[in-house]
Amino acid sequence: MDDWEQKLVDISRNIMGPLNARVLRQMGLGQTTTAPIAFLENACQAAPAVQELFKTVNRNVLSESLVLFGDKEKKMVDLFEKRVECEGWTGAKGMLVDTSTSGLEDSSLTHVVAGLTLHLAPSPDDVVNDAIRILKPGGVFGCTTPHALHTDGWMTDLKAAFETFPFHAPLSDKERSQITEFGRWYDELWVEEYLKSKGLTDVQVGIEHGAVEVKNAKHWIEVFGPAVAWIVGSEWDEKLKEEHPLSEVHQLLEAFLEKKYGGEGWNFKSAIIVGTGTVCK
Repeated sequence: MDDWEQKLVDISRNIMGPLNARVLRQMGLGQTTTAPIAFLENACQAAPAVQELFKTVNRNVLSESLVLFGDKEKKMVDLFEKRVECEGWTGAKGMLVDTSTSGLEDSSLTHVVAGLTLHLAPSPDDVVNDAIRILKPGGVFGCTTPHALHTDGWMTDLKAAFETFPFHAPLSDKERSQITEFGRWYDELWVEEYLKSKGLTDVQVGIEHGAVEVKNAKHWIEVFGPAVAWIVGSEWDEKLKEEHPLSEVHQLLEAFLEKKYGGEGWNFKSAIIVGTGTVCK
């Protein structure tokens, strides 16, 4: 695997694993699952839901099941195929697919997971509508989104670091838990009402509290670098970005974190909303 691929796999195993284990439990999947399923994980980096599925559901059941991973980026599907081969996920298949227009047949699947996707998608309502369309009656939809509290830990460090930069580094106080303009995916009460409004039954919404282990400053950059890139790209003007490229920003951040934590690792609290519901057609 390339370096970036291994980093995503490490995040999937070490950070995303417990969260997706809870999603599957809430969807009724685990060691007691005996009937074949038709499962889709939609656009979630290195496929942590499929990863946990192969840990918890009997392999004999999965050998008779349909297990799919979809993403619109070929490099992510290629990474999934590498994991299938390396980790023995026999029968699992990757496919190029748009989250909001999958093209899959109506009422063809039993479980669909949209992991850490809806708060980023341009049209999350379309993503959910398509998931409901392709689920069979009685099929289960599951989703995860960052709670408002989730950003506290890394944003606290980012704000403090920006204040030490040798130039003015803009950072607004707006909500960081979502990019999309639709909905309030950081609010568990809103997520619950939204899922019910889509006609889902047996809706369950809770918060998975945990801790994210950061090995060192460089690891922090690997995990939160994409979020920093988005903030810089959306809030800094072109002149500032040209004068201080992202590589410099990362170097300054790493130096700040090295000094703050003495070159050691640290933990910060995480909070992710987990929502599930059953399709009634």
